[in-house]
Amino acid sequence: MERSLKRLGRDQLDVYLLHNPSLECLLAGEVYETLELLKKDGKIGHHGISTADPEAAMNALDRGIEVLAMPYKPVSLGGPAPGRG
Repeated sequence: MERSLKRLGRDQLDVYLLHNPSLECLLAGEVYETLELLKKDGKIGHHGISTADPEAAMNALDRGIEVLAMPYKPVSLGGPAPGRG
């Protein structure tokens, strides 16, 4: 974290987002403790995850995650592709 902050010329990251953490990792709970410690230490302003797994998303929300990013793919919703119908 310290190297990243120094490289970016920042004292704090506004948002720290974990990309696709496994459900097993989230269920273990250590990741939440680490994120809260980084926030308490002033290294990050907010924390969150990006996931396509609804169960992982619900676990993260239940554990107090502040930012949740989930993929949105309009062409996978069953309609025609944009410009095709």
